[in-house]
Amino acid sequence: MLKTFYLVLFLSLFASDRAFAESLQTLTLDDCIQLAIANATTVLKADNAVKSSGAQVMQTYAQFLPNLQATANYDYADGRTYTVYPTPTKIYSRTYGPSYQLSSSINIFNGFSDYANLKSALDKKQSNEWTLARAKQQISIDVAQAFLQVILDQELVTISKENVKVSEERQNLLKEQTRLGIRDLSDLYRQEAQTSSDEASLITIANKLHDDEIQLSKRIRLDTSKNYAFVDKGLDSLRNSFEDENEEVLIKKALDQRMDYLASKKILSAADWNIDAVQSNYYPKVDLNANVSGAGRRAIKQYVDGVNTTPAQQDALWTQLRHNDVFDIGVSFTWILYDRNVTRYASTQAHIDKSNASIDLEDQRLQVISDVRQASGDLKAAKRRLLAADKGVKASEKAFETVQERYNVGSSSFLDLISAQSTLIDARSTKAEAQIDTLLQERVLNNAVGI
Repeated sequence: MLKTFYLVLFLSLFASDRAFAESLQTLTLDDCIQLAIANATTVLKADNAVKSSGAQVMQTYAQFLPNLQATANYDYADGRTYTVYPTPTKIYSRTYGPSYQLSSSINIFNGFSDYANLKSALDKKQSNEWTLARAKQQISIDVAQAFLQVILDQELVTISKENVKVSEERQNLLKEQTRLGIRDLSDLYRQEAQTSSDEASLITIANKLHDDEIQLSKRIRLDTSKNYAFVDKGLDSLRNSFEDENEEVLIKKALDQRMDYLASKKILSAADWNIDAVQSNYYPKVDLNANVSGAGRRAIKQYVDGVNTTPAQQDALWTQLRHNDVFDIGVSFTWILYDRNVTRYASTQAHIDKSNASIDLEDQRLQVISDVRQASGDLKAAKRRLLAADKGVKASEKAFETVQERYNVGSSSFLDLISAQSTLIDARSTKAEAQIDTLLQERVLNNAVGI
């Protein structure tokens, strides 16, 4: 009966672990970036800005087309009027009827205001598109940093587990050797303390991995009801090939392709076109106008100086509407000679906006230059650290093997062995950090140059 219970318990635990493994979703760096871009509020807002600017462009295009307006009216009139031409006359009438009017107008010249507004709108749309693209790039580097931190934590956990395993194996060996009287009891106690310290370090590192995974999940807004595994597949897919290039060359490339810098240049261009649009109010405006209208009236009563003059027969309203059309086409010329300094103020404000955009562009240029120089220097330093860390690991491995062999034959102390082991763990951890830092700095340089 007891065997049956343990069998059922084992099968249930096995099934649970299998279900957990099947429900585990594996995510690479590219997967995380795509999820972050799809869910980021900054991207969603930037995308809305692109849509809004696209609608504005369509609206400015439409300014080159004629408008069309239709009005219709049906009214009832009852009252008296008094005229003095050709002779003083009193008229009382009661009438009703419909009327309509179609009107269209197209601008021939307005000081190039429509053209300037169109160019400004196109520049703003391009600026918003580049801002959206840069927002995606920025999200990519932010996610990469959080993702690589998780990968580093995983590597440090692996190193710590291996260290704990070595300590446990040595502790078990020392127990047997102490029992046989080969080793001193103090070495066993020191090893037990070291094993406990290694286990505590493993717990701390594992907990940091857990916390960093949560932070990464929050950053890309994952569904917390599901299970995820972050793997380092494809981390070498975005390696740069210009880390050895001159900084001036990198800066030139960045100024040619950094989305945020190009967006600032378009904002400056849009501000310049906006000045032309505002100053177009100083010029006259010429419009071509066309109208067609018609009306129909039926008199219920009509008295002229008290005499009933109501027509005995009247045309039908529909007939009047068909035959009483009036067509009108002409050109209008409008020139506002004085608008109480409205245009002057708007022109001054437009020049200030252009000046501010120029200041922002210069700030952005300096930011690009500093980003490239810092990223280039950080990458070179990361590569040097990686080379140094690799040498440190090789030296620490040889030192640990030597001290361990000497300890086994009794020519080295236990403290020397523990110190060599600790140095090896530190060297392996430093190399892991240098590897991840190099991968991150390569992406930071790519981002700084505008890739």
